[in-house]
Amino acid sequence: MQNQKPKVFISYSHDSLDHRDFVRRIADRLCQDGIDCRIDDYINGFPPEGWLRWMENQIETANFVLLMCTENYLRHYRGLETEGGKGVNFEGLVISQILYEHYYKNTKFIPVLPEQGDRNHIPISLRPYSNYCLPSQYEDVYRVLTGQAKYIQPKLGDIRELGSECPIFIDRLPTVAGGFFGRKEELQLLDNALLGDGTRIMQFIAAGGTGKTKLLRHWLNKQDAAITNRIIWSFYSQGSAEDKQVSASPFFVDAFNAFGIDYSQFKTEEEKADALVKLLVDSKTLLVLDGLEPLQYVGKGIDGRLKDRAITRLLQRLASQHSSLCIITTRIQVYELLDRNNVVSINLQNLTVEDSIRLLKAIGVRGGQAYQSENDQLKDAVKEYQCHALALHLLGNALCTYYDGDILKRNKIDELIGDYNVTEHHAFKVMAAYEKWLENTPELQLLYLLGSFDHPVEIEVLEVLWKAQIFNLTKDIPHKAWLNAIINLRERHHLLSIHEGYLNLIDCHPLIRQYFGKQLQKKQPDAWKKTHENLYFYYKNKLCTRQNH
Repeated sequence: MQNQKPKVFISYSHDSLDHRDFVRRIADRLCQDGIDCRIDDYINGFPPEGWLRWMENQIETANFVLLMCTENYLRHYRGLETEGGKGVNFEGLVISQILYEHYYKNTKFIPVLPEQGDRNHIPISLRPYSNYCLPSQYEDVYRVLTGQAKYIQPKLGDIRELGSECPIFIDRLPTVAGGFFGRKEELQLLDNALLGDGTRIMQFIAAGGTGKTKLLRHWLNKQDAAITNRIIWSFYSQGSAEDKQVSASPFFVDAFNAFGIDYSQFKTEEEKADALVKLLVDSKTLLVLDGLEPLQYVGKGIDGRLKDRAITRLLQRLASQHSSLCIITTRIQVYELLDRNNVVSINLQNLTVEDSIRLLKAIGVRGGQAYQSENDQLKDAVKEYQCHALALHLLGNALCTYYDGDILKRNKIDELIGDYNVTEHHAFKVMAAYEKWLENTPELQLLYLLGSFDHPVEIEVLEVLWKAQIFNLTKDIPHKAWLNAIINLRERHHLLSIHEGYLNLIDCHPLIRQYFGKQLQKKQPDAWKKTHENLYFYYKNKLCTRQNH
């Protein structure tokens, strides 16, 4: 047990008098149990230093901060709620900044929920950590605060020689913000295939932004306990441009590393494909290849043949003898898998009208002042946006951020001018609106930078570009504003994706990268060129350093 009594601060929103009393009872109990707990209700009048500095001091000096997460708290934390006090809004910025500066190594912030609370009300950056319900799990929280583990690790014994193998585990699939709705038939097909209905390869075919990755992420999370061995790989860029040069080599290198095998021993593409097939079959490993289209010939009049010989051989062999399951997502079906037995191809459609309405409501969109009912207003909107998952996600967050969630104010978003794919038109239309709203902000400059990549980028690489002080892009942007831009795009605008276990990565949907990358090249060609020059020298120096060691 700790000798020094820990100091704890509770961050909460004033949802109601009952909720305020509930938080105070928790604080009182902690104080009675020897915890130096601080809440605003314990202040008589106001603190001499003022409320803002008092809140910041409490967060910085506390050993632990309990975040009492409710729906209202989350809206204030994200800056979406302007009614009532602004304390949680300010505290959210301070908490997010501290997490960012420590690369999300969290030993301080503990999300807690009232009984019957919803985990979706926890800020997204804190969802990877343990959370507790109060008062039912008060003892568990108390153990954390006082350093009293419920179970003590026994003294280490001698190593036993065992013949078992370590689980094969690679998971590079991003977590996409927002709730999951519908897709019951597709989920059932995946469940049946995993249970062994004879399916060896299942490919989901759909346009960008339809929700292929989100479907897989939801299913994988649901089946986590049932899948012992997995290699889940995303080629990240879903762009179908012919000039994309994407290699399958990183996939093969990581896959062989997971099996503890040196990739360099294989002399031909066929040799490495055959070797990986045998490993996958023998170990009954689930293989997921998300966003395969960069490795396909795609475009008007082109049939989706694979560019990479090793991937071609791998999939053809797996179609004939895989013992587990291979899942592919792509914009165009794989030609080499046509008319193959044990291969199931599913053309993933846009969401249903009902699920699209549920999505908008979950984000916080509501009806406006009109003769129609709210459901009819939302139905008109989702049909207008063709029930396209990404477009609705962008629209919903834009309306909640800039127009108080009023669905009728979507007409304030200008129509897109230019030659854009019909299925992606509405998503790009909302992105164009963001470009206008975020004009002259670090947030827009960051989106432009992300458009220079077709894969997730490490924070340290963005730091290199910031230090380069590129004119009209990163020049004269204060470092703190640059860091806050990352937080705002993630927490407020929900435009960034999260890779579990890789919180130092910055990523967004490939269509967002595609749009803002083209806009930077078109509007600021000098900045675009300078960005790629800096990236070239950075990666060249990094490669040389690695080779020298």
